[in-house]
Amino acid sequence: MYWSSPVTSFNIQNVSPGTPNGYKYEWLPTLYQGVGPPGNMVFGEWQGYNTGPMAIGKGYIIKGPTGHTATPSNYTATFSGTPNNGTITQPIERGTHNTGTYTYQPYTSGDILTITNDDDNWNLIGNPYPSAINAIDFLTHTNNGNISGSVYLWTHGTNIGIGNTDPFYDDYLYNYNVADYVAYNSSGSSTPSGFNGNIGAGQGYFVLMTDAATTNETVTFDNTMRSSAYANDQFYRTSNPSDMDGSAANRIWLDFVTPSGQTNTTLVAYVDGATNDEDRMFDAPTTNGNGLDLYSLINEETYLIQGRQLPFDVNDQVPIGLNITESGIQTLAINTLQGLFNDSNQDIFIEDLLNDTTHNIKESPYAFTSELGFINDRFILRFNNTTLGLDDFDTLSGIFVFEDNDKLTVKSDYGTIASIDVYDVLGRVLYFNKTINANQFSIESISPSNATLLLKIKLADDKQKIAKIIF
Repeated sequence: MYWSSPVTSFNIQNVSPGTPNGYKYEWLPTLYQGVGPPGNMVFGEWQGYNTGPMAIGKGYIIKGPTGHTATPSNYTATFSGTPNNGTITQPIERGTHNTGTYTYQPYTSGDILTITNDDDNWNLIGNPYPSAINAIDFLTHTNNGNISGSVYLWTHGTNIGIGNTDPFYDDYLYNYNVADYVAYNSSGSSTPSGFNGNIGAGQGYFVLMTDAATTNETVTFDNTMRSSAYANDQFYRTSNPSDMDGSAANRIWLDFVTPSGQTNTTLVAYVDGATNDEDRMFDAPTTNGNGLDLYSLINEETYLIQGRQLPFDVNDQVPIGLNITESGIQTLAINTLQGLFNDSNQDIFIEDLLNDTTHNIKESPYAFTSELGFINDRFILRFNNTTLGLDDFDTLSGIFVFEDNDKLTVKSDYGTIASIDVYDVLGRVLYFNKTINANQFSIESISPSNATLLLKIKLADDKQKIAKIIF
């Protein structure tokens, strides 16, 4: 569990006296892990902290007491001392790794680990008060613009086990699921019954420091974030999480279910103040890692929560990505709907570009077969099932597909090209580019040959045309 002390000078060993040394940690974002190829050393790791005062506003993790019953039951920690009050600042830091996302195999166990720019930006902090604080008030505080506009709370929703992939910071037999965090921001909670927006007393949580910030800064807590009206009955891990926050928003919580029944959830929300681009207070980056993961994408970046602009456009489309950790029959399904998606007859579809299928998941879950790995170019969340036939391409005479210097080239006199997807006749993705933003584009990796190709060309005005090309 993730903890933070609401009183001054409290020793970490007194949170759970029955927990032996070796099971109490702090997170150090810039600690070198001792792995990583030359020039791409990996930073950020748990460091043992068995005894000593808990820094005010800092988060720690502590295993439950040895011998605690295996049957789910409450554990009570008692903090004795002077309650914290007033303005409190907690140092945060980040590393300088900025070489992009890459995969790496540091251990003989065979795990292929994903390293990102964010790995050395995560900071484990905590509510320093004996009362709840409002997460949005914390995130919008003038001094806290150096972190992304989301908080991440550990849920421990999946049992520790052998089947979970190793984290990037070490090689273990048993692992937790790195995707077991609930994120929260102005779009809502990443799980529908996971968080009410008030961070309880004693609760530790992660925040993501931005690369725009200097390497050493602080976050600020003050009494404006506190209120006696805020519920202080929610603490992770808890057996009875509260319901969704009840705000008037239009939300879709999607579930990804593995062949063995493990689940992961993501949120797409249409809310006031959000845009379809990346927004600090409305989009929550994924926690990344190598566990089971379901997310949406904005310009190839992955998000656990994505806020979308209002008014709602039935022609809107949201790319959906997956990290599949178990081969076999996978399932995408609706977990919970809110607002117009629940109160109206608005359909919700999953488009499978590989199988050329558009399925209404309000009627039934969508099942598909897949091997292991990340899939970012196959699924689209959409709200109509209007598909364009091959004849539609001819209606826009200003779009041309041709060979130019032995390269497949697309030219548009009709409008700016936003994206191009290329498939073979079996529906396999040969190429995709979602950030073209040009009127003419040549695909370097595909040379015209004796083959039949399907091109899905999307313009900046969201019109989408399909071309069948035979070279």
